[in-house]
Amino acid sequence: MNFHSLDYFLVLAREKNFTRAAEALHITQQSLSSHIAGLEKELGCTLLVRRTPLELTYAGRKFLHYAESIGQTRQTMEREFCDISENQKGELRVGIGYTRGRAIMPHLIPAFQRQYPNVEITLLEGSNDAIQKALLSGGIDLAIAGFPHPLPGVVLEDYYLEHIVLCLSDGLLAQCGIDLDTHRGEIAAGNLSALCDCPFVLGSAEDIGGRIGRGLLRSSGVSPVSKATSENVETLLALCEQGVGACFCPENLLQTALSPEQLARFGQQAENRHFGKPSGLMDQLACALDGAVYIDFAAGEIAPVAAPFADMGLTLSLTDTGGSHAGLTTAYAALPADMCRVARRFGAETLSQVDPADFYAHRQPGLADDRAAHFFEENARVPLMRDALVHRDAETYLRLMNASGRSSEQLLRNIRATLFIDGEAVREEFGEIGFSERGIEGAVALRMSRDAVDALIDGRRVKLSLDLKPALTVEILQERIRREIAEMPEEEFFAELLRKLLPKPLVMPVCKELDIQSKTYVKKIGDKEIDRLIALLKGFVLPISDYAPFEYAVVTAGGVRCDEVNRYTMESLKVKGLYFAGEVLDLDANTGGYNLQIAFSTGRLAGQLKQ
Repeated sequence: MNFHSLDYFLVLAREKNFTRAAEALHITQQSLSSHIAGLEKELGCTLLVRRTPLELTYAGRKFLHYAESIGQTRQTMEREFCDISENQKGELRVGIGYTRGRAIMPHLIPAFQRQYPNVEITLLEGSNDAIQKALLSGGIDLAIAGFPHPLPGVVLEDYYLEHIVLCLSDGLLAQCGIDLDTHRGEIAAGNLSALCDCPFVLGSAEDIGGRIGRGLLRSSGVSPVSKATSENVETLLALCEQGVGACFCPENLLQTALSPEQLARFGQQAENRHFGKPSGLMDQLACALDGAVYIDFAAGEIAPVAAPFADMGLTLSLTDTGGSHAGLTTAYAALPADMCRVARRFGAETLSQVDPADFYAHRQPGLADDRAAHFFEENARVPLMRDALVHRDAETYLRLMNASGRSSEQLLRNIRATLFIDGEAVREEFGEIGFSERGIEGAVALRMSRDAVDALIDGRRVKLSLDLKPALTVEILQERIRREIAEMPEEEFFAELLRKLLPKPLVMPVCKELDIQSKTYVKKIGDKEIDRLIALLKGFVLPISDYAPFEYAVVTAGGVRCDEVNRYTMESLKVKGLYFAGEVLDLDANTGGYNLQIAFSTGRLAGQLKQ
């Protein structure tokens, strides 16, 4: 009897067919039949009932048990002798959970292969229960798993510390009426009593997350309503995201278990909820998918783009602007509202439903339409930029990228405004500002108006300094202007140069301020004029001499003192049965919808039926 005959019998017992077994062993059917006949002759017993499918006789079933045992002993022997000869080779059988395998093995196996290049890794991925059974039966050599109790004949070693986290969706919290901020401390400490009415999706009791989670619920006196159970963490997290129930998950498995789209949505929720930024998903998806990404929200297409920047002679760089994004919230939030307002003019809900040709045919002057134009221009540019990257066309890609930047700069029109009172800078804002016959208006002007008006009433000197190009340094502006002049015909007018840098209504005021005729040829614009222009763009000073009368006010200070009003009912504390709401109260807030919210909230309180 030899090992080959044992191996052949094991495969035949598994396949129950001579033809399939011979194919699996890469030998002829005749050779296989000869080996099996030799075994039967040597043992003096018939091992197979030769019918379709093949069946093992009683002797065959007994021999199968011994053949499997001999095979395992043989593998152990071969590995030991390979180790003795310092020629490590063979097979290492490792058991590990489904999701844990994705998180750990891609890092472990390459490191192991560098040290033992001749050892093949065979992974058994399954539940903790299945892994434990395979380990005890000799089906695997090593397990990376958590076992609640010591196992006979198994050496347990600590590999890494695993933290279990509780995952809940915002929708589920709202549904159950749970204020997470109120109970965050006690939940973090392991007291889950606040979640007594919360449904759960749980891992099996054999799994680490499932076992620890069930133990925490039990110690907190919570009998959970289980909506679903699964041994697959990815399934549990997907159910959790849909608001089916809360789940327990190993912290290090979260990132590998979540899809890029799920990670992006969590990022969006963090920005929306914790930072008050009404962001979408574009930036979050780009970060989650890592690299250049093509996103078509209308078609639901999200696809990474192989961007060979190095082959195109390009490098991707990040710039620290030295500023905070927090101050842009109001301006950022206004973008979709303006675009939707434009869309409604064309009988649509969003700009994606508007024909670009129809828009340009009926375009109106103003910031909202400028933003809409930027939207349409970007939509047209993005597929071209993707194609340029795919075809490694660096020239086209850079041209389109620069065009995108210029569109954002010229059409979105963000500026930095600094308010000076008696020569001292007292406030700085970033966002949009508008110019009208009456003066300046817009979000920035509104936010600064109180300080400016109070100073004017007190007889103090007030001025506003505008940086019309806050995203560009003086050096970059110089390069930009010189490039624009170089690309323009010599007989082109100075006003056309300004049109490339400023909104149209500002062209003539800037010409007047610089004392340069609008029809001056650009060939006559030298370094001195460029420096003056840059100084003006980076510091456009507007003396504030007066403020608009009451009838033009958006929000005004003054009114009924708030400490003379019952805050729960809005009833006057001086005159019974008299209620106040909105602008009649002595309160006002920053721009961005806060004053409207005050009006709505106080109006609701004042209008409730009284007992």
